[in-house]
Amino acid sequence: FVTALRYLENRIKLFMALPFDQLDVMALRAHVREIGQGEGASNRRGDAA
Repeated sequence: FVTALRYLENRIKLFMALPFDQLDVMALRAHVREIGQGEGASNRRGDAA
């Protein structure tokens, strides 16, 4: 549980640090996708080992 909490906390910090007023929609999507694929991300396609 502690590990999952750390992953969540890190993602929230990265998200809150984004310069929303300087990003267009496409750039914001790319950044959010990148944050979502970081350490601790689950595999959406189901092809994990």
